[in-house]
Amino acid sequence: QDHGCRLPILIVPGFMSSALRVERSEEQPTWKGKRIWLSLDKLGFSAAVAAATRSRNRGPDPGGADESTGRRSAFRAAKATTNALMHNFDAEHPDPDEKDDGCPQAHEPLQVFRERCLRNSWVNHIMLKSPTEEMEGVRLKPIEGLEGINFLTESALTKPLTSVFSHVIEELKQVGYEEGVDLDAAPYDWRFAPSVLQARDRYFDHLRARVEALDRKGTGVVLLGHSMGNK
Repeated sequence: QDHGCRLPILIVPGFMSSALRVERSEEQPTWKGKRIWLSLDKLGFSAAVAAATRSRNRGPDPGGADESTGRRSAFRAAKATTNALMHNFDAEHPDPDEKDDGCPQAHEPLQVFRERCLRNSWVNHIMLKSPTEEMEGVRLKPIEGLEGINFLTESALTKPLTSVFSHVIEELKQVGYEEGVDLDAAPYDWRFAPSVLQARDRYFDHLRARVEALDRKGTGVVLLGHSMGNK
């Protein structure tokens, strides 16, 4: 391969394919700087993940199940809970102005109450007040660079299940691409329309700056877009 003809690549991910972190949170100050998309502990999946971890630690069983069985179980539990997340939130908050009194429901186990509160808080951070505004006291930002598009979670157990561009990035690095030299990514807050991203974060100004930084030799840059990233 003639590396002299290799063009720099800038990856623009699709909808929901950029990891998000908490920049500001009045509701959950300890979440500041931490990943929220996607974060299974903030979604209240600790029990499912713990069960999957125990399954993995036991190793293959005599019946032939391998260690990926636990991870698949955790993924199925996460998927099912995510599908029901918005429905549950609406059921618990029929009035948008109604506040949870913070008390466990009758006969509700403490762990269930804690995970319910985490799910509700997670929704409060992800949802928008309007098409151009986040909820009061909340500010999320995309995680920059390749870190923001390789995997959506950081947990060793669930990381392989949330791969986005990790395989593409690995293949490009295998043929000599280097992050920040001729390979970069342009994650964005996928909750907002492109016009809002520009007005709010000047996203496309930063995108142009990334292209110019990669185009050191004047050869041009390949924009590798997926889904919404092509818009």
